[in-house]
Amino acid sequence: MNFVFPSNFVYWNSVPNHQEIKEKYYNKLLTVSKNWDKNPYFYTNFISSFRDYQNTTVNEEIKQDSSFLQNVIWNPMDKMLSDNSFNNEKPQYSELSEVWFNVYKPGESQEIHDHTGGHYANAQGQHVCSSYSGIYILHLEESNKTVFYQPGPCPGFPVNGSVNYRTDHIEEGNVIIFPSTLLHYVLPCEKPRATIAFNIMSTFNHRD
Repeated sequence: MNFVFPSNFVYWNSVPNHQEIKEKYYNKLLTVSKNWDKNPYFYTNFISSFRDYQNTTVNEEIKQDSSFLQNVIWNPMDKMLSDNSFNNEKPQYSELSEVWFNVYKPGESQEIHDHTGGHYANAQGQHVCSSYSGIYILHLEESNKTVFYQPGPCPGFPVNGSVNYRTDHIEEGNVIIFPSTLLHYVLPCEKPRATIAFNIMSTFNHRD
């Protein structure tokens, strides 16, 4: 007999109508955030609308955009959960908890963090943390700078220390989905970069 604990993962998938989404949102979020200060939720210097900082219009527009939600969030989520390599428990129900965008200028980065800080009330009135999170690469002119991090040592993995998983190979127009508990950071950018991030809260049929 064997019990396998839920494990970390990084899943990515291309968004078929990326160019349409980029034309709709990229210049808009640059214009909206042009004169913003750095978001106080972060230590590093980059522009972010996380937790509706300074302006909620773009965040709310994205949350109401059914085409964006379907193509960037729910279709990739369905593909991830149906993938034969996905060995974690599948959620009974999922809903979007928050969306925000990030804009990086050359030299800017983001400190190591996870996405478990918020508690949300879902449609059933339950207070839950986010289960899955995503990073949609809206604009990229170089290799992707997101790095996922798991403290080590990790049994069964051929290294003695921590694991850093670089995502240089993941291009613009892809969405990356991962457990909200998984640590990650953004290396200093050499060229402009923009992403749209999101959190998903899920409920599971847990067995005691």
